[in-house]
Amino acid sequence: YYATHQYFLSKRSLYLVVWKVPDGRKGLASALQWLRSIQARAPGSPVIMVATHYDQVANSTVCSSESPVALQRLIRGAVMAAPDADKLGLPRVLDSIEVSCSTRHNIKLLADIIYSVAFSVKPPGML
Repeated sequence: YYATHQYFLSKRSLYLVVWKVPDGRKGLASALQWLRSIQARAPGSPVIMVATHYDQVANSTVCSSESPVALQRLIRGAVMAAPDADKLGLPRVLDSIEVSCSTRHNIKLLADIIYSVAFSVKPPGML
C-alpha cells in the first residue's frame, strides 16, 4: 500500500503531512518518513506539518519530551531550521501547527496558513 503512494507525489503540490500528536515521537518519526518520501519524489516542494488530536494531550500530564511544545520545538529546530535540509532528505517545511477537530483548536489558523502558503509559493522552475 505505502509503495504506491510515491506515484502520486508531484512537484506542483503543497503537502500537508498529518500526524497524531498523542503518538509523540513515534508519530513524528512516521511523519519524517513521509517528509523524506516527498523530498525524494518532489524535491523542494512546500510542506505544512499538522499535528492532530491536540485536545487529547493539551491538558494531560505527558512527559515533557513528548509534550506538544517539545515536539513543535523539535520540528522547528531539527526540520524547519535544519541547515541544508535538502541534503538531509527533507523538503521545505514552511510551518507546523497543532489542531483539534473536536474543539476546533487552530482550525481557522490552519486554513489561513494553507491559503497564505498556497498563494505565496512559486511553482518549480519559476523560483
